[in-house]
Amino acid sequence: MQSLLLLLVVASTTTLVRGQGCHPGCIWECDSPICYAVCSPICDAPACITVGCSSRAPQRCSQATPSCWTSCPPDQCQVGCPECETICVPPLAFCESFGCAIECPETSCAWDCKKPTNCREPVCELQCNQTACMYSAASSLSPWLALLLVAGSLLILQTN
Repeated sequence: MQSLLLLLVVASTTTLVRGQGCHPGCIWECDSPICYAVCSPICDAPACITVGCSSRAPQRCSQATPSCWTSCPPDQCQVGCPECETICVPPLAFCESFGCAIECPETSCAWDCKKPTNCREPVCELQCNQTACMYSAASSLSPWLALLLVAGSLLILQTN
């Protein structure tokens, strides 16, 4: 009888450790916080020139370099290219009276984006699959535990 109970206990425990498919699987489940890159526009330097001066304009008007810069409105949607414009101030105001104008190529800008520094890390929790026969502390003894306790008690009684 003692060998039968011992065989029963050994046979039942070996079925629990037969391979990875015999154990409930556990995986990490994490939330996915959404953070946004910090972007600022970067534009090519304006390459503007003075054009259209009449032949009566002083030479300094046609050779003057205008003072130009690029202006980008704040709070643009940062999915497409930045919409910026080139703004110029004539070098010599009186040159406009001779038909002089400032000509600039189209403004070329792109976004320079950095990873945010204030993005929280994801929160993760290990989740395990439930089996059809899970032990619950609120329920009575599980059949496996009851069988082991009975087998152990019988072994103790037989050895005394």
